[in-house]
Amino acid sequence: MAEGDAFPEPDSLSTPYSLGWFAGNNWAREGRFVWEPLTSSVTRHLTMRGPYGTSGYQCPFFLLRRDRPPEQYFVFSLAWSGPWQARVLSDAGLYQVLQVRMGLEGPAPLRVLAPGEMAVVPALHIGAVAGDFDTCVQAIHDHVRRSVVPAQPVRNRHPMIECNSLTRANLKVTEATMLEDVAHAHSLGCEVYMQDAGWYGGANATTEDRNSAPYPRYIGDWVPGPWLPNGFKPARDAMRKHGLLFGLWIEPEGVGIRSIVATGHPEWLAQKDGRPVPEVMERLNLDLANPGAAAWLESEFERIIRDYGVDILRLDGAPMAAQVGERAVAGRIENSAWRHVDALYGVLERTRRRFPDLLIENCCGGGGRNDWGIVSRTHWAQLSDQHRPAETVQILNGLTMFLPPELCLNIFGVVMQGQPFTAPVASLYRLLMLGRPLPLPPDVDPDWARNAKRYFALFREFVAPMLSTCRVFHHTPVVRLEAAGASTFCILEYAAADASRSSVWVFQFPDGRRSVTVSPRGVDPQRRYRVTADSCDAVVERDGADLRTRGLEVALDGVMASEWFRLEALH
Repeated sequence: MAEGDAFPEPDSLSTPYSLGWFAGNNWAREGRFVWEPLTSSVTRHLTMRGPYGTSGYQCPFFLLRRDRPPEQYFVFSLAWSGPWQARVLSDAGLYQVLQVRMGLEGPAPLRVLAPGEMAVVPALHIGAVAGDFDTCVQAIHDHVRRSVVPAQPVRNRHPMIECNSLTRANLKVTEATMLEDVAHAHSLGCEVYMQDAGWYGGANATTEDRNSAPYPRYIGDWVPGPWLPNGFKPARDAMRKHGLLFGLWIEPEGVGIRSIVATGHPEWLAQKDGRPVPEVMERLNLDLANPGAAAWLESEFERIIRDYGVDILRLDGAPMAAQVGERAVAGRIENSAWRHVDALYGVLERTRRRFPDLLIENCCGGGGRNDWGIVSRTHWAQLSDQHRPAETVQILNGLTMFLPPELCLNIFGVVMQGQPFTAPVASLYRLLMLGRPLPLPPDVDPDWARNAKRYFALFREFVAPMLSTCRVFHHTPVVRLEAAGASTFCILEYAAADASRSSVWVFQFPDGRRSVTVSPRGVDPQRRYRVTADSCDAVVERDGADLRTRGLEVALDGVMASEWFRLEALH
């Protein structure tokens, strides 16, 4: 090439593929699904972001879509609950390749093996789906239901309605508030009472500390604090009387700076550079790579379940340092994340075998750890700590692409209690119907008792029977809330596999009056349906073919206005 000649430009920088991934990178920003075209010969890097040693709010999951006929999708999901990374390369030039690498992330070495020791790398789920986006999502759900989620105990064969203590009492639990909450849960027809944070505290805990200090101060001392002088017995007896299951919150991978376990066993704390990993909100990391710490945690699980009569463990928290910690192995400094997560998995697996009727609710600062590794060892998952209605719709829309809706717990209005809800009350209840519902806080809805009973009855009657086998249709796969290019509507549809019924939810984001027509995809053109509009209980009969072609018309007025259509096939 002569001096001064320019390198020839490639024919095209475009490729036939787009990358679909979750772009949210921090607490309460889950489910922000986006499509991005891949540029030829440019490697796209994905990784766990944020300060925590978990799989993160982005989730180790992404799609590749072929943008030219025939439509095709590739699915990648790493079953791993710690830091991860992925690299995607599409070359549309000389090499004509599509290359994906995905695995664990962190400072090396990630594992130092002793002679004869074996380590099993996390499973990477890969799928290829020929068809449209709905076909891809349904294939993902079928796989999760069949090959990822553990067998459900009999008591969890239908999605239950849960009442979480934070909805009413916040962290200042007492025996009186527990008894009042249990009666409240029973009056609304709930099936689970979940006692969340604020119940624990060893001999050095005080009520004054509990009321004023950060809630993690005494985590690890998993005994009822002095503010519960009779333990859980009074409230548990009331639950048994009313037929409620008893759920209890713990944060198994953390210990408070003033807890007896932290001060008594400093060798169990995660270390980095020879010192404990710095505390976050008075919380220190428990190092489960230490066999003593893992054995103690497993024994605590067993004691809590047996002594307190717990039916459901709600597991929150995670390592509060991005790389968890480090430890010396065979003269080398090893990143402890791999062993830590493996140890947590082992504790969960043995606990489930020991207590086959136990249910485990997964929560990690909301949805900070909803990968298929933890999903395969628990029974359902909290999606987020986010409480704002529009963002919650966006989260549900995104996360139901890789989690079937029966796994999705939407704790709405629990965190950030007392802040205003910029949505009609009916929209909040309709939003709750999209997963495992909970009651709204009474200060949000002046007529909470009547509304909650009505919507919970509809959930049991219409949604719950089909939820664990339903097909999910994302009529608006990408929902944007940013000012530039913001979405007008989010439309989700859950349809029974046999097309006998379908639910269509429509949520409007901007203010003002707007109309939209929705063509249900889960109806049979050969059948006739009774269609009920929730906003006015108006009922009409329509043929499936007519619904598919002419659709359902709805006009909404105002921010977060909504409609819920219930379609039921006539015999």
